[in-house]
Amino acid sequence: MSAVASLLIQMNKTLLASQISADGLQVRAETNRAHVDDLVELFGDDGVWPAALPPLVVFGADPGPYYLADGNHRLQAAREAGCTELPCDVHPGGHGDALWFAVGANAEHGLRRTSEDKRRAVLTAYRLDPGMSVNMIARRCRVSESLARHTIAEYKADALREKRSGSEQSGASIPLGEKRSADPAPEIRVCSDGRKMNVANIGKSKPTTEAEPAATDDDAATIYAAAAEMDAIVQVLRDAQKRIHALATQPGAELLRSNHLRCEGEHFRSPDVANAIKELQHWKPHSACPYCVTAIKPGCHLCKSLGWITESALSRCPQTARDAAK
Repeated sequence: MSAVASLLIQMNKTLLASQISADGLQVRAETNRAHVDDLVELFGDDGVWPAALPPLVVFGADPGPYYLADGNHRLQAAREAGCTELPCDVHPGGHGDALWFAVGANAEHGLRRTSEDKRRAVLTAYRLDPGMSVNMIARRCRVSESLARHTIAEYKADALREKRSGSEQSGASIPLGEKRSADPAPEIRVCSDGRKMNVANIGKSKPTTEAEPAATDDDAATIYAAAAEMDAIVQVLRDAQKRIHALATQPGAELLRSNHLRCEGEHFRSPDVANAIKELQHWKPHSACPYCVTAIKPGCHLCKSLGWITESALSRCPQTARDAAK
């Protein structure tokens, strides 16, 4: 028997429900109870797998266990309907392989994924391989790159806040036996004009200013979380524009149109709202500042040490700095 024929047999194999494990493999945010009930009705009284339902997707090999990668609702409905023999597409692999498959399941079939389902898939993939690029995670989870980037950034920002909160609650203090460094005792001298002057530091060099530490991944995560928040605000403002336009087109709104709105063709927009959208879109963090990230020098002339820069500012950086900041 050829290898291809053997693979086809594995892709159309009947397994017992007891052989299939779904522990830790549910990527959806929650099980849709109504959907499970609808599936149970398809089984009928005989408990036979309906021809209308696609087979489960599992990873494993005889004698099992087989790890469920796609079909949590179908598996639960089958068990509730008393169905013991389940058609499965069997792939070689283990629990981890099944989980990687699960993060991209239901993108094109089955119950439509919610936004929370997609975010949960992205976080699952990120925890499986934190070193994987955002673009690759988005492809594996079958979501947009922007959703993947914002989800991971928010996750990192939350983790950073929890870390900082834990540090503050731990009450980090000076160890016993150590004293805080104090300024030298003042040495007062009376000048000829009667003024008093502290001469303790005369002749002593000023302490050198150390370069600010380079930005960390947590700092970059905070920046991208801010970018996601600014995107959300822009969307709110655009919705407000639509409502303003709808209000301005109502009969009797001439005073509103003349005093508070700017007319652009058939559209009415508030200049303040439009300007706010433009400002947010322009100043939205495109990247963590390459100079701050790489700590090329203390103080940054590009972002004024604020940590983020716009896309146009990033384009003016040397290629070496841009590469180092990725």
